[in-house]
Amino acid sequence: MKTNIKSQLLLLALTGCIVSCDSNTRNTSTHHSQNLPTLAEIEQKTGRWIYGDMHIHSTASDGHNLVTTVLNRGFNDFGSSFLINTDHSGFKAYKLNDSLFRITLTDEEIINLKDDIEPHSHDYAKQVYPNDKALTDRGAIINTQYTHIEKYRGTLLKGQYLFQGMEWTIPYTNEHATLLILDNGNQEALIDFHNRYAKGNAFDNEKTLEYSLQAVTELENNFSEQAFYIFNHPSRKHKVTIEDIRHFHNAAPHTFIGMEGAPGHQRDVDARGKYAQNAPITLTDYNDYGVAYHGRTYGGFDYMTARLGGVWDALLSEGRQFSILSSSDFHSLYNDFWPNEYAKTHYFLEEESETGIISAIKGGNSFVVHGDLISSLDFNVSTSDMTATMGEQLNITKNQEITVTINTTIPAFNNRKDAPDLAFIDVIAGTTSTLKNMHDSDFNKPFADNTYVIKSFARGDDNWINNNGEIFLSFTFTAPETGMYLRLRGSNHPKGTPGFVDKQGNPIVDTAKTGFTNTEEMAWSDLWFYSNPIYLPQ
Repeated sequence: MKTNIKSQLLLLALTGCIVSCDSNTRNTSTHHSQNLPTLAEIEQKTGRWIYGDMHIHSTASDGHNLVTTVLNRGFNDFGSSFLINTDHSGFKAYKLNDSLFRITLTDEEIINLKDDIEPHSHDYAKQVYPNDKALTDRGAIINTQYTHIEKYRGTLLKGQYLFQGMEWTIPYTNEHATLLILDNGNQEALIDFHNRYAKGNAFDNEKTLEYSLQAVTELENNFSEQAFYIFNHPSRKHKVTIEDIRHFHNAAPHTFIGMEGAPGHQRDVDARGKYAQNAPITLTDYNDYGVAYHGRTYGGFDYMTARLGGVWDALLSEGRQFSILSSSDFHSLYNDFWPNEYAKTHYFLEEESETGIISAIKGGNSFVVHGDLISSLDFNVSTSDMTATMGEQLNITKNQEITVTINTTIPAFNNRKDAPDLAFIDVIAGTTSTLKNMHDSDFNKPFADNTYVIKSFARGDDNWINNNGEIFLSFTFTAPETGMYLRLRGSNHPKGTPGFVDKQGNPIVDTAKTGFTNTEEMAWSDLWFYSNPIYLPQ
């Protein structure tokens, strides 16, 4: 929550008058005016915007490249400010030598000499050495890789950060989560958590919901400032429901911070995002709401995010601090974009440190974008005396005048050398009520009842101000009788574009898109951004 800039200027003006109007004080006004902050300094928040990727894989699990190769592409070629290495949890894997090459049970290196692009292909290992996976000491693998992570950290430039995390297979959901526990020079906390709570160990028969909630409660109690986790690709296998999210968020609201609003694998040859579940799910209790879950992407985004009034809005309507994020889920360049080549989550970083990165990720002052449709976003909500931005809370009262301002930048080119162009921005509003728990009759309801587009801006409208790629938008409305939240979405296609956007501004399922020779071409042609919300409780 921030003080309004106008109030700061008024305070400074009054202060200046007190000094300069005192006839008994000589030259004091000049001295003080030289030390007062300028308007530009007041408007300039401390910190900077960054982006990074928190879902990448290497030869240490099922990736096709050495971790150093993946890191080089993210940091050096695509400008990542931070990367989180997240090789899979598990107890059955190929062994690694000290160079992180996969080796057989007899210690032979598994290298495909016919592939000069990805000689460490995981697919090749599975095809040629299908029986060489074995129960392994995952802690030894993590520690071996960590020596390379520490060495790589020594090559980073100022303002670049590298973390060792894990893609945790949650036993109860049998789905994945990006997990980070900030290390203190070792991986003991991560290894201990893995050995006790990762799917695949000797205690799988105990891995009930209660056991998994015990795991995240430990994270909440022991590492609330040093750890977080997010659900990855939640709709990909139709295994995650809103009840799961509510259970986990109720147990650990400070460490369970969100979900992949858009999955990785955006250029997968078979299905965008690897989302190949053809049958949508409807719920008997909520037939009137239509499709509840869908294992296909909509504009590259998960249905939980893309559906207006769907799962994400249902969570936000309870006042939950729950963000969306996007990552590459990089495994192989044959099916995936490199880290931050296509998918970016931008964060506002206030403190230059590893803990500062974690705070920025958890804080929610962030937005998700594909193909660099936009490269910056200043989204604020103001009353007469206070201002809040994404991830923040601004208390409002009934009938109060609320002003929304949106300033964003369209870059000249993206990583495909295309010139992206933003067609519209929707401001989405939802009313908020109380938090749901497992005793509520509608605990399984994946819908919000009052989510709507409160304002829409379109390219070419009189109120669409474009100054050489800088877009300036604003409007004012009267606060309703209840608390609410606001979030944004935008696309490179105008509303009503067949196969891309319906007339209301909703993304259309990606299986409806035709005329593309491959998924990569489709992905670069279909760009969206989503902001995280601003919360306006009463």
